[in-house]
Amino acid sequence: MTTQSHIEKRAKILDAALHLFVDQGFHATPTAAISKAAGVSAGILFHYFKTKEDLIYTLFLETKLEFYRVMMTGLDKVKSPEGKFRLIWSNMWNYGVDQPHKFKFVQQIHNSPFEDKIKEDNAILDMTDKMTQSIHAAIDAGILKNVPIELHMNNFYFLILGLVELIWQKPELRNNNTFIEQAWECFWDCHKT
Repeated sequence: MTTQSHIEKRAKILDAALHLFVDQGFHATPTAAISKAAGVSAGILFHYFKTKEDLIYTLFLETKLEFYRVMMTGLDKVKSPEGKFRLIWSNMWNYGVDQPHKFKFVQQIHNSPFEDKIKEDNAILDMTDKMTQSIHAAIDAGILKNVPIELHMNNFYFLILGLVELIWQKPELRNNNTFIEQAWECFWDCHKT
């Protein structure tokens, strides 16, 4: 089997698991359903993922890292602190709108034991540290309110979650510049000094 074939099978398993977990939940999705949806045998699924928990963890880790990478895309090209936060905000909500299953999967797993485990991953720690440093620097510069970092991060997430869900319900809002500006102002007013 070629490397490409390995990569494709693994990707099919992860994609099938993503859709089934979001649509049916973790507990209601047996590995047999995942392998069937992916078009692979159960043996192949367990070749790549030793347990269902390993599959969930891997999917969450890869989705979270993709989300962080997208969130930080283009940040080095923006000079102003407000511009950086606007780009992060824009990257985050656009990802949520464009990747509904991935975004819902991250929501679904947020309060599960998997989130605690993934927080220990070095790549996640590095991404979280970069975000925390950016927020600290903005607080120190008097740009963001001097409140706990966790409050800023939770507000970021939940304000973006609300925006994404609204755009899912009313897709025409995505291209409504007035609405997007209002959404940005609500977000920024919550955080800026």
